[in-house]
Amino acid sequence: MQRGAAGHGGTNSERGRSEKFHRYLIASCVDRVHTLYWPTMRAERPRVKTADVNIRITPKLKEAARKAAQLDQRTLSSLIERLLTEHCQKVGTLKRRP
Repeated sequence: MQRGAAGHGGTNSERGRSEKFHRYLIASCVDRVHTLYWPTMRAERPRVKTADVNIRITPKLKEAARKAAQLDQRTLSSLIERLLTEHCQKVGTLKRRP
């Protein structure tokens, strides 16, 4: 016995459309997860960044740098590395990547 729109289950065709939509939704979510996270799921790369640098700066400069990094969606370390890289390339002490 089929139930109509007022019933609880809907018709077979309504259920079919709903199941197709759910399959589509799940497939698109899985595709997005693979796109976003697959590169990080590969075998761990050898660690290249092993040198440490310690600097002393004023709290005011550190807070300003933290805010700048946040605006650029970076960590403070990543921002500092980028700025040092750009400066060293500019003055010629570091070659640009091809």
